[in-house]
Formats: sequence, structure tokens, C-alpha cells
Amino acid sequence: MKGKRKLRLKLNQKVEFILPDHSVASSMVQDLCGLDAEGFDVESLSVEPVRFRVSVPVQNGKERLLEVAVPQEVLIYGGERIYALRVAVGRCFSDEVPLYSLEVLGLLGELQRRQNVRIVVSLPVRFQEVLKQSRLSSKDFVKGLPMVEGYLSDLSAGGLKLVTSSKLTKGQSILLSFRLGDETLNVAGTVKHHAASEPPGGQAYCYGIQFEALPVRLEDKIARFVFERLRQNRKLEL
Repeated sequence: MKGKRKLRLKLNQKVEFILPDHSVASSMVQDLCGLDAEGFDVESLSVEPVRFRVSVPVQNGKERLLEVAVPQEVLIYGGERIYALRVAVGRCFSDEVPLYSLEVLGLLGELQRRQNVRIVVSLPVRFQEVLKQSRLSSKDFVKGLPMVEGYLSDLSAGGLKLVTSSKLTKGQSILLSFRLGDETLNVAGTVKHHAASEPPGGQAYCYGIQFEALPVRLEDKIARFVFERLRQNRKLEL
């Protein structure tokens, strides 16, 4: 029927559980439990229950046990989208391997890949221009080289928007330092595009920066910050 939305699942598909402290534990689909390869209709969940099994989620190398008495919120990673679901959780085994059985209670929303989910921010930042390098990293800050000031106007796990009075060129490599919560993040990036901006106080330039060689820990930290802000700003339960 026209208008039906299909959500497709496959073995070893990434699943993330949003824990009560807003941190994330990662899992994978282990058993489709007979689901059609074409996916399931999210508008028919009350008529046709959807169940599948996932591995025990892991966080920082340790298994995280789930509370089965209350619904859980999960993110299912598709090719181009992330699907936010509310699920009921049960414990089960397959060949003596512990798993969790999930029953989909509802679709909470569809999001872009987490690297592309952006939020508006206003965060002070300092940065350094550096020569183009093949393997730039946040450890390349040059001691004694002056840091230029600016601010971030949006942020995602894939990059940010930098506003500054300094002129940068497309392809320029830079190193940035800004605080996020209780930690100072030092990250490497490349200027991908730029546009003139007219903020209060005079002319400035706005640059789209793509992160380069961002450590997984920092990507996770930024992604958690972004999704928590989304929850606050849009009142969207993920």
C-alpha cells in the first residue's frame, strides 16, 4: 500500500541502547526470528508484533545488563538512516549464548546517520592553522604557535561550523580546542566550505569543518552531547 514505511533488519546490524545515564551501549542483531527480508511495516506493529534477538550490549569493553521490567530505547543503524525504536526486552539463549529478545513497541523517529545530526550551539573555540598532512591528528598541536579564537555555531559527530574573523581556505588543515561538558576536546579538521557571515560586532567568516581521524571515544562523546541536546531542545525521546 502507498505510504507504508518499511524498516529493514539484517544480521549483524548495529544496535545501540540508550541507557538511563544517556550513555550508549552497542549490540548487534543476531536472529531475525523469521522477519521478512523486505522489512516490516511500522504502522502495523499493533497488529503484527515484531521480534528479533540481539547480543548483550557492550560499553567500554564490558557487558551491560539491561532492565527487562521497563521499555528500552534503541537506535537501529540502517544504510542511510538511524531508526529510533521503543522496545520491550526479554532474556533468552541461543546455543547457550545469552541474548536479549526485543519486541518493537513503536517507532520514535528516523534520523540521519549520527555523524550528520547537527545541533545549534554557541561554544568558544581556539584553533591553529597547520600545514597539510596526510595523517593529521589532535596530537599535532605546535607548542608556541598562536591560537586563534572563534566560536562554534553548530556541532555534529562528523564536524562543526566555525565562525571567526580569520580567513581560511578550502582544504586548509586546522587543529581545534573547545570544551564540551567537563572536558577540553582537541580535534583535527579540514575546511570543506566557507561563506561570509555578519554576526553582531562586525564581519566574520563561517567555515564548515570536517573532523579528521577523530578517536572513537571523542566521536561517542560528541554524539551523546548532540542527542542529549536534541532531547532537551526538541523534546524527542530517543
